[in-house]
Amino acid sequence: MASLGGSSSSSTEYIVRVPKNTSKKYSIMAFNSGDKVNCSSWTQVCRSTLWETPSHYNFPQ
Repeated sequence: MASLGGSSSSSTEYIVRVPKNTSKKYSIMAFNSGDKVNCSSWTQVCRSTLWETPSHYNFPQ
């Protein structure tokens, strides 16, 4: 990456994994037990297109 005018910039690299079998439609949601989330009371679910994974979650690579 080239920088202009001698200024330095920082960037963060993210790896996005896309499944090969797109016929399966599923999502994984995780909640802290202290949040007391009751999914059975939901009437509508909104999915954010941008979300951050907390650093304490260890998803498989």
